Amino acid sequence: MAEQNQGERNQRWMAAGVGLLLLLTCVLSLLEWRSLRNGQEELRRIQQLGERAYVVVKGAAEQPKAGDPKWDAVVVTSINTGRTPALNGQFEFVLEHRDTPVPEGTVMNQRDWSGHSIVFPPSLEISTRVGMIETGADGNSAGATSGNYVYGLIEYDDVFKVHHWTKFCFVQAAGSEAWSRCSTFNGAD
Repeated sequence: MAEQNQGERNQRWMAAGVGLLLLLTCVLSLLEWRSLRNGQEELRRIQQLGERAYVVVKGAAEQPKAGDPKWDAVVVTSINTGRTPALNGQFEFVLEHRDTPVPEGTVMNQRDWSGHSIVFPPSLEISTRVGMIETGADGNSAGATSGNYVYGLIEYDDVFKVHHWTKFCFVQAAGSEAWSRCSTFNGAD
């Protein structure tokens, strides 16, 4: 009888040990599954960064207006340096003569874009005429020591349905015909 009780106790301990091992296996499997899922999400995020659209503004320039030598068009050239198209693009811009640089926190006035959006294909430069200035109005007109500024904001979605933005600013300094990047109001998300 004592041997039988000993055998029953051993079976109970063995069953408890197997149950504990089963519980431990389930917990470890759950932790491994969560780790694998987090790794897959990180891999997807890294893939999106490598494949997404990146819209940048390369520069600003003047182009003579055909038939009117008194005016030049100011053109901003942008390009999507990413591998996939930028969709639902909206382009806000200002061309103005300023006495001071564009402040970093400048808010752009939103236009009504109902039904109008830009697609930025990969590696294709897009030139957009943003306004006109008088020929020779190089930022030193009327004796000012300020400059002509073109600045703005491009908003777009990537193919992963994530919203992005790029802000840009170029200045034509007093006495210069060239446009250069401003010290403020340039960046992207």
